[in-house]
Amino acid sequence: MALKILNNKVTNEVLYGGGAGGGKSYLGCIWQLTVALEFQGTRHLMGRAVLKALKESTLLTFFEVCKTFGLSPGKHYKYNSVDSVIKFFNGSEFYLKDLEFRPSDPEFERLGSTEYTTAFLDEASQISLKGYNIVKSRLRYRLDEYGLVPKILIATNPSKNFTYYDFYKPYRAKTLPNYRVFIPALVQDNPYISKHYIANLKKLDKISKERLLYGNWEYDDDPSRLMEYDKITDIFTNDFVSPGEKYITSDLAMQGRDKFIIMVWSGLRCRIFGVSKDTGKIIRDMYKDKATGKEIEEDLKKVANKKKIPRSNVIPDSGGMGNYLDSYMEGIRKF
Repeated sequence: MALKILNNKVTNEVLYGGGAGGGKSYLGCIWQLTVALEFQGTRHLMGRAVLKALKESTLLTFFEVCKTFGLSPGKHYKYNSVDSVIKFFNGSEFYLKDLEFRPSDPEFERLGSTEYTTAFLDEASQISLKGYNIVKSRLRYRLDEYGLVPKILIATNPSKNFTYYDFYKPYRAKTLPNYRVFIPALVQDNPYISKHYIANLKKLDKISKERLLYGNWEYDDDPSRLMEYDKITDIFTNDFVSPGEKYITSDLAMQGRDKFIIMVWSGLRCRIFGVSKDTGKIIRDMYKDKATGKEIEEDLKKVANKKKIPRSNVIPDSGGMGNYLDSYMEGIRKF
């Protein structure tokens, strides 16, 4: 079933997984290898959060699959461990990539501009949504030539990252778009798994057992969290919240990556407002990428006056420009 979906012309994104030992890595390696062999000169990305972990696990499975296919290193393919590239006799190539989020590289520029035919992300519970989206954007290499469609396989155990909110939750609600498919897989579905492996899973702590043995996506893996994720997302749709006392909070930005944002509060209701540089009008849902010190002062004054918010209820960020703003706007409170 999984291979049939991976080879169709409709689905673009496939999430395969649930419990441990369901054959996730094996499926990914078989799928990518069959595509690489059938369509010569194609290019494939195999990714995991940490490259070292990829080479010590998924790559070993890949070599096992190659052996099963009768493919020998040196004869049918060559592996360059330094460049992390596998080149096959028919010109197809595999690129091994680390997809861990790095604050120094938030846009994953280290991936370069290389285009790929397929992508397989193993242990996606460790990969961020940003990394996932960047990889998806690179799926276009020789697709039209071979009549293929962009295809990415995500393999994971239950996790509360994008795999839960973009795949599993819509799957349960029967709202998953037709270009996405979720295929549940448990250790019991794997006829080749050792009985000792299942016995070890049964000995795990409660949360780990729920995730890895039973494939339970609804577990709570962070007992210290303050709020449920669903409650956080409700913030943006709770239009029934009653208005109240008005405040302004603001994140100030003159340079760097931050943005200048003015948030107007009415009780626990919040709207973002900005002042147009061209017209001077106050516009909802507008912010400025950068602003001068004078702009920040004038915009805050203008929005506060328009919304009838007293200075004592204007609370800007105290970092940078915020350290001096109260010299120009007497009575404001910094945080």
